[in-house]
Amino acid sequence: MGNNDILGEAENQLEDEQEADRNLSDESWKRRKLLKAGAAGGAGLLTASAGCMGGNEGESSGSQETQTTVRLLLAPTGFQGIMMDYLSEDTNILADTYAEENLGVEVSRSWEGAAIFTSGGADYETFGSLEAAKLGGERDLPLAVNANLAPQIMQVVGEKGGDYDPDVSGSAQASMDLLNEQQDVFALGGWGGGTGIMMPMIIKEAFGYDFVDDESSDFDSITTAEYSAVPQLVERGDAAMGTSSPIHGAAPKMAPAEYDGTEPTVTSIFGCGSAVADLDGFAAPQLNSWTCSQDYAAQYPGSPRAIVQSYTEALKWMYEDPIGRIEQDPEHLTQLGLDDLDQAQYVLDWGINLELNNDLPVAYEDIELTDEFIEEDRNFLRSAEEVGFLTEGWEENVEYRQIPTQ
Repeated sequence: MGNNDILGEAENQLEDEQEADRNLSDESWKRRKLLKAGAAGGAGLLTASAGCMGGNEGESSGSQETQTTVRLLLAPTGFQGIMMDYLSEDTNILADTYAEENLGVEVSRSWEGAAIFTSGGADYETFGSLEAAKLGGERDLPLAVNANLAPQIMQVVGEKGGDYDPDVSGSAQASMDLLNEQQDVFALGGWGGGTGIMMPMIIKEAFGYDFVDDESSDFDSITTAEYSAVPQLVERGDAAMGTSSPIHGAAPKMAPAEYDGTEPTVTSIFGCGSAVADLDGFAAPQLNSWTCSQDYAAQYPGSPRAIVQSYTEALKWMYEDPIGRIEQDPEHLTQLGLDDLDQAQYVLDWGINLELNNDLPVAYEDIELTDEFIEEDRNFLRSAEEVGFLTEGWEENVEYRQIPTQ
């Protein structure tokens, strides 16, 4: 949209650094797979398959080779990546749980999960209910939402002490009113991902503005940038606001001085999920689930149960000693986009312990769908249909499945 040229020079300066960061993340994950499952020999560096290689290597038999293999797909990094490594690489939990259902299982990592899923390249992906409703309605694709892994935890950030800091403007609403008045640059982390898909609804419901990628938008200066680049753009004055979070590259610039000795330069204007959860009748929008097709869930009823129950074991492991889990493998810092354990402690206090002006965790401890969540999530999705974001008929294509976690 308008004013993209304002960010051209800044984005060019950051492009090589962003690409290097992503390559480092991918290479670190690949290196971990080589070390953990080196004997898999040529099975594909971007895929770690529990039950076919890694922890269960050498246990294959003729009957196992004819088993149906369930294909799980998720992003390479974040807390979910760490927990999936625990399930599929560091232990046999995932393979053993699926074996009880007479199923094999394969875990793959990609940043293009939804596209791979819809093209038939995976049986499960971690996109949430809003993406499921959008895909289901537009493609007549009946989908099953099997868990509530994480809420929308992305933040809208701005310069600490600047005009858009709620401590200066008076409130998040006042900051959004000022942005509408000034038409300064908003750096969005893309329209296609989970946050980009949700932002029009979040801004409309929470603040009353149209935030869309066309001429009807109330904001003329929306551009796109990597989440990890947004804090730098804000700090340099190239963007007034943008979407990022402490686990998306903002920790070094948001952490209070008691964590790393430096004063923060970037602050949260509002939490995207919290802004909706504060409204009557709405739950915090769901960022991640274990989503599959309804046909697949019906054909293999033990499969949703296996992923929900095994993932619950990983959550218990993580919550038992979060900082200890990060410390035990240097790659975990890389997976979280952090430089050191001081930043890790800040992220944990922000996103796990909920001690730093944040009320939504980066990962729910209990992932079973509740009646209350289903009702309030449907309210949010119905509101999305009312404003034209979802197509009519999505409801018949979204099924919420309440699967016991043990």
